Amino acid sequence: MKPIFSLLVAMVCMAGTLTAQDFPPPLFRFSFDGIPADQSDNQLSVISTDIGYRADRSGNVLQAAYFNGYSSVIQFRQTGVTPANDFTISGYFNSFGIADSEQTSSIINQYAWFTNQRNFRIGISDNELVALVWDGPELPDRLEIAVPIQDNLWYHYALTVTADNRFLFYLNGCLLTEQQMEGPMRLGSEPIRMGNSNEYGETLPGNDHHFYGIMDEVVMYSSALTTAQIAVLAEDLDLYDAVPVTVGLDFDEGLEADGYRLSFDDLSFGEDVLGAPDSAAYFNGSTSHVTVEGSEAIKGNDFALAAWFYPESLVAGQQSGHLFSQYNWLNGERSLRLSMTDDSLRLHVWYGERYPEFSSAATALTLNEWHQVVVNVTPENALSFYLDSSLVAELVLPAPIITSSVPFRIGTADNMEGDRPGNAHHFRGKIDGFKAYTMALYPCVLEEILTTPESYIRQVNGGGTEEPTSNITAEPADLGIKIFPNPTTGILRLDIPRGEEYTVTVFATSGAAVLTRPVVTGELNLGSLPAGTYLLRLSGPRGTAVERVMKQ
Repeated sequence: MKPIFSLLVAMVCMAGTLTAQDFPPPLFRFSFDGIPADQSDNQLSVISTDIGYRADRSGNVLQAAYFNGYSSVIQFRQTGVTPANDFTISGYFNSFGIADSEQTSSIINQYAWFTNQRNFRIGISDNELVALVWDGPELPDRLEIAVPIQDNLWYHYALTVTADNRFLFYLNGCLLTEQQMEGPMRLGSEPIRMGNSNEYGETLPGNDHHFYGIMDEVVMYSSALTTAQIAVLAEDLDLYDAVPVTVGLDFDEGLEADGYRLSFDDLSFGEDVLGAPDSAAYFNGSTSHVTVEGSEAIKGNDFALAAWFYPESLVAGQQSGHLFSQYNWLNGERSLRLSMTDDSLRLHVWYGERYPEFSSAATALTLNEWHQVVVNVTPENALSFYLDSSLVAELVLPAPIITSSVPFRIGTADNMEGDRPGNAHHFRGKIDGFKAYTMALYPCVLEEILTTPESYIRQVNGGGTEEPTSNITAEPADLGIKIFPNPTTGILRLDIPRGEEYTVTVFATSGAAVLTRPVVTGELNLGSLPAGTYLLRLSGPRGTAVERVMKQ
């Protein structure tokens, strides 16, 4: 993992130093600062209909284009505006869902199914962002990717077609797919459209596939952007949003159950891995548990699980303590279990049409320390098991994991032999930051989770509910604190309410605390630190807040 992480840090540092001059000139640019016009040097002629304006992703009023879902559209026609290869189209969008009478919506396209003229399309279908590209002289040769997304959330997309016929698609700076095309992309005569498509012909009502939501900074570059350049465009958005969460539990001062169909008993709360009080759930080893009804956390294959945990010794008489499981030995309903066994961490997974076919892996475990565990299972039946950023095992399962009908549990398992005492196999220790992802993690998201403390600090919740009140995910502004300038070349100014003192801890992307000092009001000097991204944790009388800072 170390060489990969070194490359990631190098890319982040390099991305932070890129300027506008490092990008190729745009073929068109729509910044939507109050006008639906091409703001590039080319000044393409534009036709716009029913475009409104809303706040952009930074909260600047009337700086992003609003599409109403049924009549809003922007289009322009200019011969040669779309090169066959070697370009990047990027933009920001915030979808409000699929409008009435629509099955899909189109964000941007040069596309006409009805007349067999199709180049590319980026749109939304069934809560997924879909990118399609057609190549070669014959239709329907195409490349495609679909990515789960959430409504009412800002995303950045980038579609790149390179000079050597490669198709790359990014979401929030994360490379999701790289596919080789057989030949150059097919050029159509249709205009480029934003907000709808001429998919089945204008004479068929209801098939325009209008976009409902907001767009901003839609740009087509005259040559393919690099991964580092795309990372700069998306640096204010979160990689984790590229993979939605089914269940996310941060345990900050309690357990928020709304929308998760949870039940729980006998939880207390203690200090978490960053030292915040009452922000991790303590399991007593005998009666504590959290149950997720309906088995939402695991769905056969194509999912991921991640958590931080602090194991203590097993309760007397127990052979193992389950961190989480979907498992019942007595009824033959078993999918997976992760448990402490003596001084080791052991994973079991069951697969195939008949029990007891299974695979397992184990690794040594240090008690009374915080650890991070990640289990990633792909649709191709490949399972990766990580402890503390290190790969423990890679298992290629001969069949999909069996989806059990028993609930998913955190901190315990169903009794292996019915109701006999001592067989519940409860976990003893603390658990925090538990997340069940709806799909396998993309490599860039997995790397981020394994190598940065933000995978813990940023508590992601699923189920469409609001995040629980937290004393660690607040914004500095919520505490009356201003931090500037950001980015900085070294000196940060911290304006803190009069008479209050905060402790500031600076974390590197490795997760290591590189600087800690008390601050009343004044300057924080980061001049001795390498260029890159850091996280500042401020703890004081009003609570704890976290701020991402870029050091140039």
